[in-house]
Amino acid sequence: MRSIALYFVLVLFLLVGAVYAVLTLLPAERITALVAGPVERAAGLNVRLSRRLSTTLYPAIGMRMGTIVVTGPDREGGALMQADGVRVGLQLMHQQPRRVL
Repeated sequence: MRSIALYFVLVLFLLVGAVYAVLTLLPAERITALVAGPVERAAGLNVRLSRRLSTTLYPAIGMRMGTIVVTGPDREGGALMQADGVRVGLQLMHQQPRRVL
């Protein structure tokens, strides 16, 4: 039983390490293209992301991006949405809702 738990922890550690390595080793331009491309095609909007990226391990495996600006296809109406930062992540553990008494 103990060896199964050790095996599970080892696999989980290797999986987290692999995700972190991929996020760290990919160039920022490639990651922004992977994020912005599908949004532009699906919504028909123009998406601009800054090249400032950083990876995170806690509380979720993922990355933080700098400024994001979404404009319409004609670009005449100004920005539809602008954010100073975006955090995208994969949360591994379910958080229990907290009750306030």
